[in-house]
Amino acid sequence: MTNIIIQIENANDETRNAIKEKCHEIAETCKAYAMNKKEMKNDDFRNHLEKNDNEMFLYLYDEIGAKNKPVMSRHKLNISSGMVAIGNNSGMFVSAHDDDCNDFYYESRTESFSKYKSEMNKIEKALDTYSLSFFTSSETETDETETDETETDETETDETLPEKTTLEQIYDVVEKLKLSDRVELRDFLNETIEAEQKELKQANG
Repeated sequence: MTNIIIQIENANDETRNAIKEKCHEIAETCKAYAMNKKEMKNDDFRNHLEKNDNEMFLYLYDEIGAKNKPVMSRHKLNISSGMVAIGNNSGMFVSAHDDDCNDFYYESRTESFSKYKSEMNKIEKALDTYSLSFFTSSETETDETETDETETDETETDETLPEKTTLEQIYDVVEKLKLSDRVELRDFLNETIEAEQKELKQANG
């Protein structure tokens, strides 16, 4: 008979693998759950879940509270919070669990949605660390490229200037970027816009 520890850990491995394999479906389910929970009051949300997803309702609302109303136990509240955290960051969740998207080398070791509120914070930190290292690496590559371009400019004329890039072309490129690169691009644009707005404000007195 297999050792009980090994049995439990094998079951945990199977659960983690299932989360990876079904990460897109999980993200969509949690996104809808989080949206409804945000837009509805507690009673309305409970009634909505009971009517539209009775299986989830019966699973989450496992205790009876005040006024004889179904309520979530502490464990089920943690599961609900984990689903909301995933739903509010569904793209980041998929990026961390889909091997085709996981470009920042994060390996989740969580096998329960009750732990995903804190797990999403870890994923976000891992993504921030990756983005920072990617940005630093890009700066180094850019410095080297600029040096080469400076040497080239001495022999080239203005006829080598690139053609104007259209917004449509930029959109096409952005859509093909990985999540971490889009996050970095967003931060860059925000910083650039803020800097230009500040300059305009100073210029206009």
